Amino acid sequence: MSMHCSKCWSMAVVVAALAVMPGCGSLPPAEETPAQVEVGVAPAPESVEEELVPQLLGPLPPNLAVLEQFDVAVAAMRAGEFDAARETLEELLESNPDVVGAHVNLGITRLRLRDEPGAMQAFETALGLRPQHPVVLNQLAIIERRAGRFSEAQGLYQQALDGQPDYPPLHLNLGILCDLYLRQADCALSHYARYVALGGEQAERVGLWIVDLERRTGKAQ
Repeated sequence: MSMHCSKCWSMAVVVAALAVMPGCGSLPPAEETPAQVEVGVAPAPESVEEELVPQLLGPLPPNLAVLEQFDVAVAAMRAGEFDAARETLEELLESNPDVVGAHVNLGITRLRLRDEPGAMQAFETALGLRPQHPVVLNQLAIIERRAGRFSEAQGLYQQALDGQPDYPPLHLNLGILCDLYLRQADCALSHYARYVALGGEQAERVGLWIVDLERRTGKAQ
């Protein structure tokens, strides 16, 4: 196996940087296709980053019943019970359509259940309520990347960074997109370096990617 292929495999094993954005949590491993290389939520190969949102993010203080219902859905997601989570979130949103976090989590849940159109609908609704939401834009970028629309994915990552420039997972995912799909070494190195500077959980691993990419492109000092 070549050095570059070994690096591609290493990229697929990364773990989500959940501590860098308040209000995010981990999910069980997703079963994805071999093309998935974005930063993952679990140490399994070919996983993608999915960060559930354990905050309602509604425009008004929610009542206790809504909070409890939302927490039930979050617990179900963390347990990998996505059918139950979807039902709970859809029921919550019927009477509380402005709860941004519920739309975000519903989108992630529908993705896990292979309902991409439904996920897109939930994410677009969340963006209408909270423009520039970094978790939503990250998910939409991943969907575009899966479909081979690399320029569109790049634009979404950049849009998210315009509103959240210090969110490490966006820099890592954009760096990987530039490195492996767009073959834009300068772009990849810039975002890898920013990820490391921000102290992302995989900073040590990404530091090795930087050294390897600089060597392969003749940019090593």
